[in-house]
Amino acid sequence: MSKGLALRHRATLALAAALAVLPAAAADAPWVGAWSAAMLRAAPAPVVEHRTLRALARVGVAGAQLRIVLDNRYGDAPVTFDAASVGLRDVGANLRPDSLRALRFGGRTAVTVAPGQEAQSDPLDLAVQPGDVLGVSLYVAGRSVAGTWHPDPRNAQYLSGAGDHTRDPALADAEGLPGVAWLARIDVRPTAPASAVVALGDSITNGFQASQLAAWPDALQDRLAAARCPRAVLNAGINANQVAAEQGNFGLGEAMRERVAHDALAVPGVRYLIVLGGINDIGLAAAAAAHARGAATPSAQALAAPVIAAQRAIIAAARARGVRVYGGTVLPYAGTTRTYTAAGEAARRQLNAWIRGPAGYDGVIDFDRALRDPAHPERLRADYDSGDSLHPSDAGYRAMAAAVPLALFDCPPASAHRGASP
Repeated sequence: MSKGLALRHRATLALAAALAVLPAAAADAPWVGAWSAAMLRAAPAPVVEHRTLRALARVGVAGAQLRIVLDNRYGDAPVTFDAASVGLRDVGANLRPDSLRALRFGGRTAVTVAPGQEAQSDPLDLAVQPGDVLGVSLYVAGRSVAGTWHPDPRNAQYLSGAGDHTRDPALADAEGLPGVAWLARIDVRPTAPASAVVALGDSITNGFQASQLAAWPDALQDRLAAARCPRAVLNAGINANQVAAEQGNFGLGEAMRERVAHDALAVPGVRYLIVLGGINDIGLAAAAAAHARGAATPSAQALAAPVIAAQRAIIAAARARGVRVYGGTVLPYAGTTRTYTAAGEAARRQLNAWIRGPAGYDGVIDFDRALRDPAHPERLRADYDSGDSLHPSDAGYRAMAAAVPLALFDCPPASAHRGASP
């Protein structure tokens, strides 16, 4: 078997095994994912003891009920949440008193989540609108290590002083947290037909260097809301994440090929998947070889082929679940420190040519064309560059969102008359 065929075979088997454990009813459930954070193994993991976490999360569709999902997949010990609540944000870490509700799990106020497992709350009556920011509060009485979390979110996260503050609108002695611990998803029972769009990617999707709520999935959510198109955009980006990690996992989290089953295809109500990735497979692998003594620099073909094989597997998995899948072209990265190489640039162009052509995506979103410098197409446009030659500025993230045709999401006809670009 050739190396390319072996890669594709391995990727397909890995996805098939992961999909086999997904709940069969997920796609038919009356719930829709309204917000999510892609989790990974925290290192170093923060410790929480006799304190209350408050995570802020903006929901993408209207609903009459909601539920949360707590995730301990990467934990090494059980975690007990002694109390949990949710409410609508007022200002800062404070919540509106009239909206504060206690959450229950199987009718109980406390829940223990075993290592490698998740827990889902009971449905809760709380009306939400697109753009509402919820505060989910979790009280941990004992000492627990937050081994499952999402670093560098685009919403503020807080940790209280000592005590259970799940019933308090104001969070006492709040300090900021650099990540979301344990809260993996919020689902809503929509008040009108709605569905979810999952953006699977790396730091460019997560919104590294962006202001709060300024990642391109946030800006796309704003466009859909302005068009009154009932689609929630869930950000499944992870900083430094790779698509295949075939030549070594140089970044964070499981490769997209492995995690797509959980982070995207298991989301209730998902109908659309946007895939944007490959720059870390290319740039980090090339950089590692360039700085390793005696190591040959991989060819463009060797860098691009594993990413292409992994994206093929992702496309097949999405199609098997009845999810429409769109490919995003990879942004320019010339000027980056230590990661840019001639072979890497050739691999990026080869990957983008495949995405635009024979990949067979249901649609292509040409982020590369939207953000590159016309005079130097291997570089980002200066006004779209955050300063590191790789991650966009806030203006660049808005340009990425503007490059996404809303027609890809089957928006109701009325949305075409509300000032939204197609």
